[in-house]
Amino acid sequence: MKTKISICSVVLSIVMMLSSCAASETEYKIFLHDSSSYYSKPKDVYGLDILYMPYLLETYDRADAPRSLDIEFNGSSYYVEYSDTKVFSSDGGFAEDGYSYKTEDGVFAHFYLDTETGEITSYLYSDKNYLSRKEESNAKKLDRDECFGVVVQFLAKRSVDFSVYELTEESQASGVGTLYHAPYYKFTFSRVINGIRTSDDFKVIVTCYGDIVDYEARSPGHMKNAKELSDEEISLVRKTFDEMMESTFNGKVFEYSYEVKDIEYTRLYDGKYVLVYKVDMIVIETEDGFSLEEHFPTHCSFIIYV
Repeated sequence: MKTKISICSVVLSIVMMLSSCAASETEYKIFLHDSSSYYSKPKDVYGLDILYMPYLLETYDRADAPRSLDIEFNGSSYYVEYSDTKVFSSDGGFAEDGYSYKTEDGVFAHFYLDTETGEITSYLYSDKNYLSRKEESNAKKLDRDECFGVVVQFLAKRSVDFSVYELTEESQASGVGTLYHAPYYKFTFSRVINGIRTSDDFKVIVTCYGDIVDYEARSPGHMKNAKELSDEEISLVRKTFDEMMESTFNGKVFEYSYEVKDIEYTRLYDGKYVLVYKVDMIVIETEDGFSLEEHFPTHCSFIIYV
């Protein structure tokens, strides 16, 4: 029997009814989440009940959204024009208005604002001449610690209590091929509960010249009332996760293995809390009709209600 090896990154989510952790028997339903799909779309995978659960539900023109605004952001002023409104989750629980700014010499900025609070939830800056402008003006380059200080000062001005967030991830890149073509640092600050990183976070990219060019903070503070998980509860989730993997793949593929790369604690828009397992999988496929690409989305989530 011929085989081939496929490697894919899979995101698996376990949704816990935390009050039921003491139950002697665990009953769960399995759903599959494909983040590339915006709308609910039933699909059968290995005979499991599958439901595509959207993050972004709809993009439309909101009639009562202001057509233009003056926005102050990180020390700069922008006169922006409305572009669209995005609605997130199936119950429409969170929406953003988008606004754009551009100049004739190639500078572009895009903002999203929470429709209820007016808080800036994301910002993206683009300038194809950014690096040449900086080099021509002999702008000072900052090291990692100086760039980190710029980000901390920026986040300290946000409306939430930044002191409860921890630096959970950072990276450095050359910036080649980006919207600003300059070396940059990316910092992620997250609320951490029981040692587990949550989705309540801030992501910021700052160039080596100290300019913030990318910022994202959707629903900051949404995990502040999340229940702390006991070691027993976390162990139960991991046991359920292992059982789910076994029941899903055993007997359906020739061989498989996986490694949990990260765990995230988050909340769905219906109020239920979720542990998200980010997994690297290696599946050895047989040639007798099984195809990983046809049956298993590359980026997906198993959601287990316990």
